[in-house]
Amino acid sequence: GVAVNAIPYDLERAHVNLNSPGVTKSIYGSRLLQSMMDKTEEVYDDVKNFPFDKDEIRQCQTIMDFENLAIARVFNFDDAYDYYRKCQTKDVLCDVAVPGYAIQSLDDPFLLGQRNPKNANTNANEWPLRIQYTKNGGHCGHVFHSNKDTTSSSSWMPTQLARFLAHVEENII
Repeated sequence: GVAVNAIPYDLERAHVNLNSPGVTKSIYGSRLLQSMMDKTEEVYDDVKNFPFDKDEIRQCQTIMDFENLAIARVFNFDDAYDYYRKCQTKDVLCDVAVPGYAIQSLDDPFLLGQRNPKNANTNANEWPLRIQYTKNGGHCGHVFHSNKDTTSSSSWMPTQLARFLAHVEENII
């Protein structure tokens, strides 16, 4: 089985959210871009066959710039849009062949505006993926919360995903 959270069904829509001026870009997009550039620079000399010069990495101003420079070129996509079209999950969800459970927050800033698939088939033999939409949670929300004694503990989302996998292991495998 498979259990996941925060699925970008529509990468073209996620690109707009992460690259357009606003809160999502300033809070998430800029940090994600920085992390992607840092990690690429970190492994650049060890890999030795990137199809771009190391100094080009820091010229990227948006995630799309980075995806055009690195992702598209390394993985042989025509450009970032070609990558988005070919890697989005919305067109392949019907191909899921193992029991699956996804938790998706409707207020995830990465995914705002995307068309979320419905749990159209009620027969698990037809489509074994179930998606639970929550009104709130943000991006990868429901992960940890602080107790009154300031310790962190696992909270709702990871517990739900683990419960599903335990069910699969106990009842299906």
